[in-house]
Amino acid sequence: AGDHRDAPPPAAPAPRARSRPKTSGARRLELAEAASTVRQLLEGPAGELWFLTDEGYYREGKRLGDAPPGANLVLSPSGRPLLATTVQEESGLRLRLLDPQGGRALDLSLAAGPRCVVDGQLYALHHREVMAIRLHDLGSHVVASATTALRVVPHATQLHDGVVVQSVLGATYLGWFPRPGRTRLLRVRALDGVRVVDAAAAGDVLVLHVRPPGGESERWRLRVDPSRDDFDLERDAGSEVAVTVLPKGIAVSLGEDALEVFPPLPHAAAHRRVEAGGPVERLATVAGKVLCAAGRRVYRLQSDGQPRQSLPTP
Repeated sequence: AGDHRDAPPPAAPAPRARSRPKTSGARRLELAEAASTVRQLLEGPAGELWFLTDEGYYREGKRLGDAPPGANLVLSPSGRPLLATTVQEESGLRLRLLDPQGGRALDLSLAAGPRCVVDGQLYALHHREVMAIRLHDLGSHVVASATTALRVVPHATQLHDGVVVQSVLGATYLGWFPRPGRTRLLRVRALDGVRVVDAAAAGDVLVLHVRPPGGESERWRLRVDPSRDDFDLERDAGSEVAVTVLPKGIAVSLGEDALEVFPPLPHAAAHRRVEAGGPVERLATVAGKVLCAAGRRVYRLQSDGQPRQSLPTP
């Protein structure tokens, strides 16, 4: 089955409240500390840890240079860092890729608005398209090219952290990028008329912060079958949307007061809750391990397997 279908999509399952599985604890090992809040975690081609703040970019905890506020960090196939930012020109907002090691901006002229990075791949909203910006090592330089990842409807599209939300004549569609070179598009009837405040995706797991009409803010989690448009949908009262999927097929997302650990396939059971031992703002998988960022610090999380008493179901 392809990514885009002409046949009517299946009806969306009704959202159900998330039950409380058994809870365990986690060991929290500090890996690095930055000078300001960590905004992005990234795995390098050799499994090394990169991260970005509004004042600089870091490799394995060592600060390598300055970063413009609001930038995104991306890496070439050889691991050369580049910083994606938006600049105002006479013609409007344009995407700019800075090569701090080479001291230059890449020759890429693209009118672009919101950006995101998924599995190291940079995406940017460009008029009627979401563009994938691909990097290529060429001797001592890096060059960039842009290809269409998804066609969208102007003025009806939002680009979040790896999730494209489109509302077309009242019908809501979600687009995402489960891996580089792959784009998926799904009609979600349960989202019709619902405002999506924020969203994130990892693999085929999507987490949305939504606000239904006249209702309270909620967090919805979708697990989509990797080969067809079958999915399940659960909800709770949270708002944070961090999520990551480990190579061995385990997903981790933020719950109401702990991490949720679960299989990424729809309708699969075996959920666990893991107390993270402190606040968690961002999640990533680096070298097969779950990492989190909280404020200026980066931690590795590992379940200690010790049971904790679950909170009562509300």
